Amino acid sequence: MDEIRMGMIGTGGIARGVHLPGIAAVGGARVVWAADADTARVASFARDFGIEKTATDYREMLADPGVQAVVSATPNNTHFEIASAALAAGKHVMLEKPVSMDHASARRLWEQAKAGGLVNMVAFTYRWHPGIAFLADLAKRGVFGKRRMFRAHYLGGFVTAESNFSWRMLKDVAGSGVIGDLGSHAIDWARFLCPEIAAVCGSVRTVIERHRDPRTGEARKVENDDAALLLLRFEDDSQGFIEVSRAATGHSEDQFIEITGNDGAARYDFRDLDTLEVCQGAVGLESKEFARIPIPQRLRYINGMYRRLPLGDPYVTFRFEQARAFIHAIRSGRPAKPDFYDGYRAQLVHDLALESANDGAWKTVPKE
Repeated sequence: MDEIRMGMIGTGGIARGVHLPGIAAVGGARVVWAADADTARVASFARDFGIEKTATDYREMLADPGVQAVVSATPNNTHFEIASAALAAGKHVMLEKPVSMDHASARRLWEQAKAGGLVNMVAFTYRWHPGIAFLADLAKRGVFGKRRMFRAHYLGGFVTAESNFSWRMLKDVAGSGVIGDLGSHAIDWARFLCPEIAAVCGSVRTVIERHRDPRTGEARKVENDDAALLLLRFEDDSQGFIEVSRAATGHSEDQFIEITGNDGAARYDFRDLDTLEVCQGAVGLESKEFARIPIPQRLRYINGMYRRLPLGDPYVTFRFEQARAFIHAIRSGRPAKPDFYDGYRAQLVHDLALESANDGAWKTVPKE
């Protein structure tokens, strides 16, 4: 197959920092179109990255038969519309999470992609962190034995009392708050590393109720959650716990996962790209001590691409692997993972957690 011609819809920070650099690092594809409703922003993006064509209406890009695939990185309330239009135009789609504003439309998107036979992928980028890749490998090999507990948190302190109001605080644009933003990743970790989630109980809270609107200077009310807690039950009857916050004082990008079973346990820390803490074997279980185990080289090289590329911050460059997976799927004609089904199932758990937060009851997650 010749070079894959791609379009970028949305030219904000995630497009600049992850999507376009990832495509460039992998090779075999080139972004030839950029679309953004902000005229100045799309012009700057195209100039900085040498992109040939621009538009303020993404449909102009989709009408170009020379574009084979698109990456959509726009506010949440546009995800379904853009992805559905791209699929209808015969384009392969990489979509930022969450895939939609509710699980019903997320399911329709998955069904549309499946019926069209097009590569579809959700940007759950942390699946490619070497530590999470190693956790998944250990789980697949049965190292933990009978699973007992999954614990995870994703804590950020990027929202403070001094922070400006943003679109992520608007219910009609973002939907939920941190539970849909950081929480969608944590729900995906649980689904990726454990059996399917069978039931969920949720609690959400807005801890900073007003922020200054930079356009007006007036205080504006936050319409969604700053913090969330989820209790989980999995199909193998093990349990789980997730905590997420965008207003966690003293935290930057703090991610932690622990899986425990009757034969072993392991811990992941986002800041450690080289080792995983593991408790395994008679000595480890008896002493109740965790040892740092180097992440195997086989989990660092995929199709010749080293996860810690010398292209900048290694905590960013491991995410470029998702571009490789997307491009490889298009070239090989094989499905990509995580796909729109994974996005739909994460959205379903998310929606049920919010229902639970409203009435205080556990919610059963329907099987497919």
